[in-house]
Amino acid sequence: MTGDGGYIIAGTTGSFGTGGMEIYLVKTLASESASGKVLMANVNGPYTGFVGEAITFNSSGSYDVDGIIVEYRWDFGDESGYYYGENQAHTYSETGTFLITLRVTDNEGLEDTASTLCSVSPQVNVGPVVSMNGPYEGNVEIPVRFNSSGTRDPDGTIIGYRWDFGDGSEYNYGENPRHTYSEIGNYHVTLQVTDTDGASATETTLCTIFDPSNKAPTAEANGPYTGFAGYPVHFRSTGSDDPDGKITTHEWTFGDGSISDSINPRHTYSKTGKYTVTLTVTDNKGAEDSTTTTCVVAPWNMGGIILSTLGSVTDPNNWSLELLAFVFAVTGTIIGGTIGIASL
Repeated sequence: MTGDGGYIIAGTTGSFGTGGMEIYLVKTLASESASGKVLMANVNGPYTGFVGEAITFNSSGSYDVDGIIVEYRWDFGDESGYYYGENQAHTYSETGTFLITLRVTDNEGLEDTASTLCSVSPQVNVGPVVSMNGPYEGNVEIPVRFNSSGTRDPDGTIIGYRWDFGDGSEYNYGENPRHTYSEIGNYHVTLQVTDTDGASATETTLCTIFDPSNKAPTAEANGPYTGFAGYPVHFRSTGSDDPDGKITTHEWTFGDGSISDSINPRHTYSKTGKYTVTLTVTDNKGAEDSTTTTCVVAPWNMGGIILSTLGSVTDPNNWSLELLAFVFAVTGTIIGGTIGIASL
């Protein structure tokens, strides 16, 4: 090693049949002090980030063996000027690949530089979140007020609202619009919002419009019901009524995920348990009513049925009367009501 920090490499070679010695002097690229000590800049990297977001650059690993580093100067390659400090955060306004250069200076005035690259990508936009605050209800020819409170954009601003009221009318672009329906019914209302980066999101809710002069129907599910697993239970809507029209639909939910639109359906449960049964009826003007009852389903465990003949009587006219008695023997647990044993 030479006095100024270089290295001498020697070796033999042959040229045109003659031998010789070639000597090379190799020096490091870093700045060197007169005493042979090295000053080294370490820029780390490469770096990546997004437009509009701060990227942190660090100079860890930079050192000066025989002194101290007194200045760190960063050039971020975007013509934004120089920045000073051991570690720096920088925000790019454009995408691209930038050359990052760090220059360090020690207390003797010696300098060293190191460079790396930083790749800056477009920022990933987070789309808006829609809140429609439905479902809604209203009456024919009376404005229904809709609102989008709670709608937000996590990383920007919502700049557009578009409402579709589901009745074929024109779009409404207000934030909290009013709309008047001319006919009764159930309408699917859709709101689409758009943010500053062009991302959009939609949500749909229901708006039910009634005739204010219409009287709602009354649902009657009867019950409670009992039955056995694997055997049908007969449900009845007897007593359901509409005072000024007629019931047009019946909807049963049996509490096990099954539904029926029959007036008096039969349903078979596969498992034992206590189920909540709901009946919803709707009249010819869109008004509805719901009621609930229960159905207790037990395992099938019924005893045998015994049929016995008590005897017969014969008269002179060859008329005969046969008298039968039916006796039911029941085992197990009674799950609802009472059971009477009778003989005929």
